[in-house]
Amino acid sequence: MSFCIVIVKPGKRRSVRILVGDYDRYRAQDDTLGGRISLARESAMRSIDETACQLGVTAQVWMDWECDRASPESYHMPLITGVLRISLSWLVAGQGLGPTPFVSTSDVDEIRRDLHTATVDAICAQNRVQELLRRLQELDLSPGSLAGLPADGGIVATDARARGRRV
Repeated sequence: MSFCIVIVKPGKRRSVRILVGDYDRYRAQDDTLGGRISLARESAMRSIDETACQLGVTAQVWMDWECDRASPESYHMPLITGVLRISLSWLVAGQGLGPTPFVSTSDVDEIRRDLHTATVDAICAQNRVQELLRRLQELDLSPGSLAGLPADGGIVATDARARGRRV
């Protein structure tokens, strides 16, 4: 699912923040230079003061750029793209590598917890299989002597479409 929220701020033509998903509904080439500067800064979760300071301009100059009251000088363009991690072609024309959507740290933490849980489950399942094979060996039975288990302990599909093939 992808969507975007358009936030109209006083003194700005428009500012768009992508919250989830991709850029299908936001066409950067239809926005102004100031709109793209604003979107890139907001996507990077940076303040106007912080970004302006890093570029060596005042916050008022930066706001004028975002509001399309002024345009950055050509020597500022590569600096803007470096600070905001966007391509020059995206900044100028709205095509190319633009800002990446913001992903909250809680989303990343949740995915990492789920990955850890899945990894632990997989290790436990692997240990259980090894334990069962060890017990068979202790009984001096080869794994292949039991119905449905090949001699090497692998699993053979019992589904009619995959019968006889290793899974």
